[in-house]
Amino acid sequence: MNPTDTDELAILASVGSDFENLCRSIGEDQWSLPTPCTEWDLEDLVDHVTGGNRFTVLVLGGATAEDAMAETRKSFDESHEPRTAALSSIKAQRLAFDDPDVLDRTCNHIAGELTGREVLRIRLHELIIHTWDIAEAVNPPASIRDGYVEWSHAEIANPDSNTTVLFALDTSALGGERSEAALLTAFGRGSSR
Repeated sequence: MNPTDTDELAILASVGSDFENLCRSIGEDQWSLPTPCTEWDLEDLVDHVTGGNRFTVLVLGGATAEDAMAETRKSFDESHEPRTAALSSIKAQRLAFDDPDVLDRTCNHIAGELTGREVLRIRLHELIIHTWDIAEAVNPPASIRDGYVEWSHAEIANPDSNTTVLFALDTSALGGERSEAALLTAFGRGSSR
């Protein structure tokens, strides 16, 4: 494991904790709040993150992307409780990334054959941006930790990154600027900040 891996796993633990704290803070009357992901209310958005966490655990464990997606879809039913599901999924994902060989493992992902390290970076972007989305819905104005902003900009700038293509980022919005506002704009969160 290299220093970058250690740093990225620390970000995973930190942003995962932020996500958990936000999920615990959501009031029962807030699940239908609109979010910056305009096609999803708060419950849909939390379920999306939960699904991503579950999918990740499965592909890290050797499942194909197709099987992992099918299993993830089956894991949601009408009676599920979004907070409980979210909290258990973030813990399971953190444990999956604790496996000492996981970052070098090849995984069958919807983005293709990726190493566990590449899957980790995708999850970090998802968690950073969607944790901001949740915070913006629950208690605006939200902000992204500076360390997350710096990491995300550096990862996007890496020519080997899958992020730009996978998330269809508008990197022209960055314009060389490494700010929270530029990052949010690149991820389609508007330029009004």
